[in-house]
Amino acid sequence: SPVYRQRTSANVNERQRTSVNVSERQRTSVNTNERQRTSTNVNERQRTSTNVSEHQRTSANTNERQRTSANTNERRRTSTKGETRFNSISPEIVGGMQKRHFEKAKAIFSCLAYQLEIMCWSRSSVEWNSRSEIANRPNALFSICDWLFTNMESEHLSSRLQQYLLKQIPISKGLGISISEASLEEIRITAPLAPNLNHHGTAFGGSVSAIAILAGWTLVYARLEAEGQFPAVVIQHNEIRYVTPIEGAFAARARLVRPEKWSHFLQGLSRHGKARTIVAVEVEGTRGISALFRGTYVALHATPSANVNEHQ
Repeated sequence: SPVYRQRTSANVNERQRTSVNVSERQRTSVNTNERQRTSTNVNERQRTSTNVSEHQRTSANTNERQRTSANTNERRRTSTKGETRFNSISPEIVGGMQKRHFEKAKAIFSCLAYQLEIMCWSRSSVEWNSRSEIANRPNALFSICDWLFTNMESEHLSSRLQQYLLKQIPISKGLGISISEASLEEIRITAPLAPNLNHHGTAFGGSVSAIAILAGWTLVYARLEAEGQFPAVVIQHNEIRYVTPIEGAFAARARLVRPEKWSHFLQGLSRHGKARTIVAVEVEGTRGISALFRGTYVALHATPSANVNEHQ
């Protein structure tokens, strides 16, 4: 009947639409799977790129370490060569460089000039004259002399002074001192807190004062030794002002109050057998400057016991 045919046609159309929807869903599912695979590939590429960058950084670090190692080895070879050249200098020159005074430095200079002329000797008189002129240039040779002296002094002065203090002044060992910096202008002595504690858990004032006295004494002793003089050095008077508590390791830095007067000090010692100089010491703690010390030191050609009433 016509009604039946219409229903049949409607059913057919419905099945076609259903089939179209199913096909659409399948295509959508395929697209979704494709996007997921694409996303997975992108993540994989990012991880691969990250690994490549990491390998590059690792390679760069390895190359940097190799260059650093090569530079270190080169410095060691250079240092070794320098030591060999230094050891070839005659013992007389090395011994003479222990004295800083200008007149003694001039004697070293003359010796170096003479040795350089010998090294520059040639059968050709013209070449001999030319090289002799180089050897006689005072500024260049005196600079060489001063450079050699300064390097030798800075390398050995700290350890030599510390050994002397530990041997000659027994309290130095108990205080646990260490000379960290030493020159003829400044002495720096460090000390740990543990052997110098008081009942408050800070540095004992007596230890701080003792280390400041040692720093000032060492500076005066080192300067006199550089002049080739070895008088007795004693402290005549001192005062100290404590600024802040010291709660850790500390250091005492000593300098002459008036270094320009050192020549007058030496003249007085030479003429009268005794001379005085004043040393200022700054004690550096965990909070900065913790104490300020000022001491008057006396150098005596006589023994300290003979002048104890006058100077101590």
